[in-house]
Amino acid sequence: MDGQLLRSVVDRFLGRGYTETGDRVALDSLGLDHPDRVGYSASPWWVLRWLLARSEVWSSDVFVEFGCGKGRIVLEAARRYPFRRVVGVELSPELSDVARGLIARERNRLRCRDVEIVTADATEFAVPDDMTHAYLYNPFNGPTFAKLCANIVASLDRAPRSVRVIYVNPVEHTTLMATGRFHLVRRAETAGVSSPTRAAIYEAA
Repeated sequence: MDGQLLRSVVDRFLGRGYTETGDRVALDSLGLDHPDRVGYSASPWWVLRWLLARSEVWSSDVFVEFGCGKGRIVLEAARRYPFRRVVGVELSPELSDVARGLIARERNRLRCRDVEIVTADATEFAVPDDMTHAYLYNPFNGPTFAKLCANIVASLDRAPRSVRVIYVNPVEHTTLMATGRFHLVRRAETAGVSSPTRAAIYEAA
């Protein structure tokens, strides 16, 4: 199947917003190159529904993606699940603008209508005290990831609650576990492919 035909099939059966967000972006092209940061690569369009069942989401839940890029997973979260609020946090103004445009075009298809794209450094973003689901597609590591973990823990201290972290390509597993606040719920890995997608789901109670 050629690329154009595949694009038309995906758009027809899954809706717009998946193929158009797929191009990789090098951080140096955005002036954001940094040892902790990972270049933009979109999450597989199916990954959230693979890891999170609709039945696990309540109308009071709030979803935040750290490093949302062009907004593919933010769109999926708002389109598929009954979240009360969905937030995407993205450092790059250029990628943030793409994500906002995507959400604006798809607004009438969204199950959750309260969707926001915030242009901010994840280490400086104030983690909402009502966040119940966090999503990361390995956007950064090292001290940047450690600082985000500290910010999430501070939010938990301010407002004790259950928080689930969905972490795809969880290279900083040890850092997250070292907070002492999360336990590993399960690991997941796609089977039968040469480059499997790996994920881990954590929860703080």
